Amino acid sequence: MTDAQQYIHGKKLAVYGDSDYLLGYVSFLLEMGAVPYHILCPRARRSSKRELACLLDASPFGKASKVYMNKDLWHLRSLVITDGGRIIRRHPR
Repeated sequence: MTDAQQYIHGKKLAVYGDSDYLLGYVSFLLEMGAVPYHILCPRARRSSKRELACLLDASPFGKASKVYMNKDLWHLRSLVITDGGRIIRRHPR
């Protein structure tokens, strides 16, 4: 964690996974100083969104996060490409 924190801190990320795993992933990313911007869960329990919201509210890095329940990878792809309505410009290689 010590060696990777400088590379992860302040980066905006998209996270996808089952609700049980998401709590661990998001908690780890928040501790490292990353901003889990889009959080998607394909199958969620009723309490999952509430638990994630509590976790995000407890950290200054979680204030801009958006949680999407019962969404799939296609929805994640759409969010990442458009970034919430703003089209991401791809740099030519």
